Amino acid sequence: MYYFAEKINRSTPFDYYEKMFWFTFPQAYTEDLSKLNPTQSFDTTGVVNWLTIEEAFAKQLELPKKIFIDIYANGVVSNTIMNRTNYRSPAIAKKLNENYYPVRFDAMSKDTVLLGNSKFINNPQHPFHDIAVQFAILNNKMMLPTVVFIDEKGQAITRLQEYLNPVSMESFLQFVADDKYKTMQWQAFNTSYKAELKY
Repeated sequence: MYYFAEKINRSTPFDYYEKMFWFTFPQAYTEDLSKLNPTQSFDTTGVVNWLTIEEAFAKQLELPKKIFIDIYANGVVSNTIMNRTNYRSPAIAKKLNENYYPVRFDAMSKDTVLLGNSKFINNPQHPFHDIAVQFAILNNKMMLPTVVFIDEKGQAITRLQEYLNPVSMESFLQFVADDKYKTMQWQAFNTSYKAELKY
């Protein structure tokens, strides 16, 4: 079951995950579409203004702003759910567009990426792009999804190597955007933050 295989159980209650799974993959329930009741729907009118990684770093030089990078792979179910629910949420799209240069990066991209004097490629020795290897490897394992936060000077703030449900993502986006990570722990911020989104 994806809920355990992709370690979604570490960050999200099963009932909430199941609702998002049904919404993302309604074809999985073609034999019993009555399961897709109105509570399974989400407001998906949000639009994130995605940039390439090169565009984001170029814009940051012109107008300093944090960069948000979602490293994904098409075969990872939790990546698909985040794309279909989180990034189409108006609350999350607004936070990303206003406070970050948002990037989605395919961990298996074949594109050559030039950042400053550095060149990043998809190494022929394995299927993953250098960008994904740099940010999404943990204990010699590729961990997807991975989201990376880069500060206004191009330095990594943190990376989260797990599925983020919409409520957690909204809260963490605000935590980093407001520079709260410099003065307090995430758990303390999350306890006091009043998210727009609810479980």
